[in-house]
Amino acid sequence: MGLRQRLGRFFVRLSLILIGAGVVISLPDPDTGDVVRAKNAIVALVSVILIGVLLFDTFFYDRYGQ
Repeated sequence: MGLRQRLGRFFVRLSLILIGAGVVISLPDPDTGDVVRAKNAIVALVSVILIGVLLFDTFFYDRYGQ
């Protein structure tokens, strides 16, 4: 797979992660009073982890055994 294809897949997957995170963050929070809402923090954490995995899979692919 060439660099252009890998970068194309990277940007498509990155946009899907960001759109998904934006949709989930825009959902209304349940009204629980003064309790700290953790939904946005969890969405941000999962997004950062997914973007890290995406970067690793895109730029540090297995070059051995080819």
